[in-house]
Amino acid sequence: SKMSNDEEKAQTTVGDIEEWLEVLFESEGLVLSEHRIEDSEQKSWAIGTEHEHIGVVLIINDTDPTMIFLEIDSVLGEMPKNNLLPFYRKCLELNYSLFNGSITLLGAQVWYVQQQYIENINESKLASMFAEQLSNTEKLYEVLSNEFDML
Repeated sequence: SKMSNDEEKAQTTVGDIEEWLEVLFESEGLVLSEHRIEDSEQKSWAIGTEHEHIGVVLIINDTDPTMIFLEIDSVLGEMPKNNLLPFYRKCLELNYSLFNGSITLLGAQVWYVQQQYIENINESKLASMFAEQLSNTEKLYEVLSNEFDML
């Protein structure tokens, strides 16, 4: 019997993701193991950005072993105290231009988040997610902090 295309290509594993992340980090001059978040339940890593208060966190969420996904998060800042409606509107408009991620609110914090099931990730997809996280974090921070008093 002929195998379906899905069965022919090997399923992406958590090990694959870690291996590819190692390569990605190396290309940025970083050592993956040095960025591991030790007390996390999940495999996760944190790196800094050009802005002191903005970091990027990568999490392999395996809470449900049948639906393992990679999440990449950046906290852009605190929600502004004033002008909330224009702020929400701006966030929604910006979301339209973000193909693989979105701006969201967690508590009073403004986050830019990408999520993808690991079965849909290959090495080049991971590289583009990583690059997009860094460049979009930068862009979104500039746009939002120029217009609103985000801390």
